[in-house]
Amino acid sequence: MTMTLGRRVRRFAISAMTTLTVTGIAVVSVAAADGPARAGAAAAARAPQAAGAPQAARAPQAAGTTTVGYSCFVTFQGGSTTVAFSLDFGGSAPAQVAPLRPFHVVIDSPSITPSPLHNIWVQTVRVVFPLPPNAQLLGHWLSGGAGLAGSRTTLRAADGGLVLESSGPFPASVPFQLPSVNLLLRAGRSGPVTVSQGGRILSEPSFSWVHADPNGGTLRPFDCFVPAPVPLTSTAVTPGG
Repeated sequence: MTMTLGRRVRRFAISAMTTLTVTGIAVVSVAAADGPARAGAAAAARAPQAAGAPQAARAPQAAGTTTVGYSCFVTFQGGSTTVAFSLDFGGSAPAQVAPLRPFHVVIDSPSITPSPLHNIWVQTVRVVFPLPPNAQLLGHWLSGGAGLAGSRTTLRAADGGLVLESSGPFPASVPFQLPSVNLLLRAGRSGPVTVSQGGRILSEPSFSWVHADPNGGTLRPFDCFVPAPVPLTSTAVTPGG
């Protein structure tokens, strides 16, 4: 994957198969040479190292698991209601970084098993990550994942956030796991830089899918909201970072 950002070129080895080229400040173009990230590349993608560059991306450190609790809008024959739902996300990022330096963040997606009580199958699974306002997104890519055969899975930057989406369908009672989300960020002049899970605005679902109702097979929404984005990682910005 090659990103053109300006005149001076810096290279970060993302994995054995992918090299990220970063220069300057503003993203001009992005080209992926090897297509979507492969499931076997997850471990290699977690630790980008400098390849002949004076300024290396700070590698992520383990930050544990965060439970995100949602209020989810659902419909059924004759009405609608809201139900509680939760997912556990893993997050890793450097504890600290120097101002204006690049660093690598990894968000691990949860394993999900659709319940046969409420689903025949689910499709269009979507997760939103607002981008931190005090950092610049230099690159983003996917790694890992499980049970995604036949699905089209994408990660796109739009309107101040990253949107992870997988087409499915995923049958009930069968676990699947969306890929990990990798971000290459450039710290601002002050912090902390926090990567969160939640809608970019209050009216946007943080997590959603469309499911086939066991009662007749009708396609119904499962739109989940949080009152505010939930922090998954936090990196302090300090002169000695």
